[in-house]
Amino acid sequence: MNTVDVAFRNWLGRAWIFVSGHYCVLLPNQKAYVNSAVLFFFYFVLRPFWEDLSTGFLAFAFLLWGMALCSDLLTFYSKVTETILGKIVLVAIASTGVNVAVAMSAQLVNDVIGWDPGSFVHTIAFVSIFQGFTLTLFVLGVLFAVGIVFGFIFIVFHFSYDERLLSAIFPWYVAGRSVPHKRLTVLVQAASFLTLCWFAYSWVANEQPRYQAFIEGKARLFLYSFEMYEKAPTCSLTQNQRVAFLEGGQVLVANKVGDEITFTVRSCPIAE
Repeated sequence: MNTVDVAFRNWLGRAWIFVSGHYCVLLPNQKAYVNSAVLFFFYFVLRPFWEDLSTGFLAFAFLLWGMALCSDLLTFYSKVTETILGKIVLVAIASTGVNVAVAMSAQLVNDVIGWDPGSFVHTIAFVSIFQGFTLTLFVLGVLFAVGIVFGFIFIVFHFSYDERLLSAIFPWYVAGRSVPHKRLTVLVQAASFLTLCWFAYSWVANEQPRYQAFIEGKARLFLYSFEMYEKAPTCSLTQNQRVAFLEGGQVLVANKVGDEITFTVRSCPIAE
C-alpha cells in the first residue's frame, strides 16, 4: 500500500478519534448546537448545487437549533422556579401578561363592533390567545435591546474564573460544576437567544399590521359564528344576517357577504 495512503488513513483515524472524543463528552444541548451548526454548513455548501436537499438540511438545522434553545430556556426556567423570588416574578409576569392581552382583546372587539365589548366575553377570550402571541413577540423584541447589554454582562461573568463571584451574581450557578467547553457554550447560548429576540423584533416591526388584520378577521368570524343568533322574535333579519342583544333595547346586527362580515348597532324593528 502506498505510504501516502497509509499516512492519510492514519491522520484520518486520529482526526476521527479526536472529534468523536470531544463530541461524546458534550451535554445534549451542546450536541444539538453542534449538529445544527454542521447542518447549516452543509446547507450553505449544497445550496448552489442542490436546492431541495439544502432546504432539507436547513429545516433540520433550525429544528435542532430550536430544540437546543428550548432546552436552555427550560433549564433557566427550572432554575428560576427553585427560588421563592423567581416564582413571585414569574407569577407577576404571567398575571400582567394575561391582563394586558385581555385588555388588548377588548379594545379590538370594541373597534370591530363599536359598542361595549363586555357582552362578548367569549370573543375576548378567543382573541386573547392571538394577542398573547403578539405580546410575547413584543416582549422578546424589547429583550433584544435589553439583552445586548445584559448578554454582554452574562458573557463577561461566565468568562470569569472567580466561582464565588459567579455564585453571587447568578444564584442558579453551581460552583465547580464540570461543563465541557463552558465559555464557548455560553457564547453560543447568548448569541442564540439574541438571534431569537432579533427575529421577534423584526416580525413585530414588519408583520404586526398584517397580523392584527388577521386577528380582526378571526374576531369577526368567531363573534358572528358563536355569539350571535340567526333568529330573534322581534327582529327582521335577511339571509346571512345574525343578531346579538345589547342593553337599552339595542341590538348588534351582523351582515355577512362572502368572507366580509360587518356589524351595526341599531334598534330592533318589530317584524311584520
